[in-house]
Amino acid sequence: MDKPNARSSHKEKTPTLGGFSFFVSLVFTLFLLRFFDNDNVGINILSGVGVLFFVGLKDDLVGVNPSTKIIGQIIATLMLFLGTGLKITTLDNFLGITDIPYWLSIFMSCGMMMMIVKLLQSYRWY
Repeated sequence: MDKPNARSSHKEKTPTLGGFSFFVSLVFTLFLLRFFDNDNVGINILSGVGVLFFVGLKDDLVGVNPSTKIIGQIIATLMLFLGTGLKITTLDNFLGITDIPYWLSIFMSCGMMMMIVKLLQSYRWY
């Protein structure tokens, strides 16, 4: 939401819909790259980002409570990691740990992605 100040043209809070342009550009890019995608990774990325987009759009327009946002982010990360097969599979002998179980790799991958999303959300220009 855009909060009005002395320099604003708006007098009340206005949805910025900044994620819309990002989503459209991502869809366009994945559309162009679909010819090189043999494993349908682009579709899985788009489905996860689509969940984030619609949760963010609803949040901009009517407002969403924090638990709904977190549930949407968890669903999006699960769609990404379960659909693409991308995940943390080894800790490369960190603390003597090499390979990790499948369930732990999904949990760690989702946790890492959630931390990245939260860091990006915490970095605002206002």
